[in-house]
Amino acid sequence: MPVDYRRIFAATPTPFLILQPNSPQFTIVAVNDAYLKATLTERDGPTGIVGRGLFEVFPDNPNDPQATGTSRLRESLDAVIREGVPHAMPVQKYDIPVPNSNDGSFEERYWSPINVPLSGLDGATELIIHHATDVTDLVHLQKAAAARDESFIALRSQNEWLATEIERRSAAESVVLQTNEELAATMYAIAHDLRSPLRALDGYAALVLKDEAVSASEQSRNYLGRIRSAAQRMGELMDALLTLGKLSKEPLRRQAVDLADIARQEFEDLRVADPSRNARLIADKMLVAHGDERLLRVVIHNLVQNAWKFTRHTPETVITLGHSKRDGEAVYTVSDNGIGFEPEHAAQLFRPFHRLRPEEFDGTGIGLATIKRIIDRHGGRVWAEGK
Repeated sequence: MPVDYRRIFAATPTPFLILQPNSPQFTIVAVNDAYLKATLTERDGPTGIVGRGLFEVFPDNPNDPQATGTSRLRESLDAVIREGVPHAMPVQKYDIPVPNSNDGSFEERYWSPINVPLSGLDGATELIIHHATDVTDLVHLQKAAAARDESFIALRSQNEWLATEIERRSAAESVVLQTNEELAATMYAIAHDLRSPLRALDGYAALVLKDEAVSASEQSRNYLGRIRSAAQRMGELMDALLTLGKLSKEPLRRQAVDLADIARQEFEDLRVADPSRNARLIADKMLVAHGDERLLRVVIHNLVQNAWKFTRHTPETVITLGHSKRDGEAVYTVSDNGIGFEPEHAAQLFRPFHRLRPEEFDGTGIGLATIKRIIDRHGGRVWAEGK
């Protein structure tokens, strides 16, 4: 049975062209189906490629000023004619025209070509077999891998910088922490050591007041009373500083804590101490938070005390303990109908020794700073809203 090599050539699954060695035209003599499919072309008809020059059918992409496909392919074909041996080319970017496109657009393609001479009896090249494998997908994968590698290198570099930055900041924070601990220890020692002489000052002033021979005049008694009052206020401040210093040392013991119950206890103590006040507390039957009960009791104590203090001049004191959800966070509030404050002062209220109307209301200026320290230790936030 005779072999029909034309049918075999047409059915071969890899792209082939047969070219005449008539440089520079390189007329297309034959083409198989795989090549037509890969290049989106037709064999015959008005747009057929057989009988036309290779570079007439496949010119460079005019929109790509760096296109070198035609020049390199022409060099390879000329080398085949000149040397009479196959010539394999490196992967080439060689865009192909999109058929039936009104704007003359091209599609990006990458090829792995090889050109093989078919020689006659005299050794001269009679035809050239042009075999081009479409490797566009492979090139895109390689580019994606290269981009991924570059991203990985950039990410690794960024991670190394981040690790260095974390180490640097950790070292700086350690110095700050050590300094803060030393300051806290110094503050604690000073506060502790000052309590004894302040108690002595208050005690001796009290003894002098009892001695009528020494404190006979009203002016003398007034001065001694001022000395005792100043010593007691200073003692309260020292106690507050000691409490503030202890907050950062003891570990948290988290549990369910009923804030409403604590608030009622604090409110009742204030009512007993000042029964003349017209006051009421509004709170849920239970208001449970999770934290260190001892520390949260300090928080509620300070907040209720503040509310009681700053509603002193209202006809009826109303203190409200509330709870809400904001952006997924549990928010607990203690509000009152007292004197309020200007909104621009809100951030300053939690600074140590900052007092609201010190000439009118007594206090150490440590209460809200203590509250902030406790809430910070619990991983929460504290703020003030007023008018």
